[in-house]
Amino acid sequence: MPDQKDIGKPITALEEELTRLNTRRAAVIAKLQDLRREKALLAQSGKQISLTFRSPAVTNQSSEDDKIALFQTLFKGRDDVYPRRFESAKTGKSGHEP
Repeated sequence: MPDQKDIGKPITALEEELTRLNTRRAAVIAKLQDLRREKALLAQSGKQISLTFRSPAVTNQSSEDDKIALFQTLFKGRDDVYPRRFESAKTGKSGHEP
């Protein structure tokens, strides 16, 4: 049967490992929080429309993907507005309105 000295060394080693893991866990949690904050800021800045003039980053020599991405940013519709379907009681005509 092992004595207390033999059991004490593995206990100490495991406690030290737990301390290292807790330190590492705290660092990972902090990094995760930073990334989540950065993601939220990017999401907010993507919703805001910038009215400042910038020189175009897309030129005639740019790739098709760059040109399409520019077009989509310039002519993006609102995500929070949907058309409603209606039907006129008088004429029976139907359509959509914003």
